[in-house]
Amino acid sequence: MMSRYMVSLNTTEYPTFSVQHLVDCNEYSQGCEGGFGEHVGRFVEDHGILTEKDYGVYEGVENECHAKDLKYSDRYYFTATQTLGGYYGAITDPVEMQWEVFRYGPMVVNIFVDDVYFNKFDPYGFDNSVNLTDDNQNRHYFYDQNNHLVIIVGWVSEEITVNGVTKNETFWIIQNSWGKTWGPQKDGTMKIAMGYNSYAIESEPVTTYCGVRANFDFNKCLCNNCA
Repeated sequence: MMSRYMVSLNTTEYPTFSVQHLVDCNEYSQGCEGGFGEHVGRFVEDHGILTEKDYGVYEGVENECHAKDLKYSDRYYFTATQTLGGYYGAITDPVEMQWEVFRYGPMVVNIFVDDVYFNKFDPYGFDNSVNLTDDNQNRHYFYDQNNHLVIIVGWVSEEITVNGVTKNETFWIIQNSWGKTWGPQKDGTMKIAMGYNSYAIESEPVTTYCGVRANFDFNKCLCNNCA
């Protein structure tokens, strides 16, 4: 959300939103037990999000919500949070996702993180391209199996060689939340193959836009005394 705030206002200055506010107060999710990106967006659309300066930094535990005591603190609102593509469980056209990132900035995606491929930073994951209509859960991803949120920050095309065959491949660049030194390059990012729905990355991309729902305006995200 901070990235989209910066893009919508064309600024390099940004408030640091409080993740702890979401963990403690979001009735649409399950605190430290997780939740979906669109449920975070719904909460911010309804109640706004406070800054770390006012509410506090992330503590890694769920505490009692004290946002009601901060009625006059700055709250930032986002609106039109929904799954890109129009409905849950679809595989979204990667070109549509590219346009979304290009126009509005980095985008949250729900993905499935396993203990084998993802931990090895494999850009493809297991092969789920054979039977996307098969209801065998061992063959492909279901959106409700997704268990982690990351951010798509861009993409890159590279020439790669697989089994002696050279081809051009395009990869999403994701930013993870597991520290600045996570990933194969130790920079907090990883590449995931585009167009294969690897790790379900194209199953549930989530859009949100800076603005108050009642008075939608890309340039008005901040609301005082809106609690």
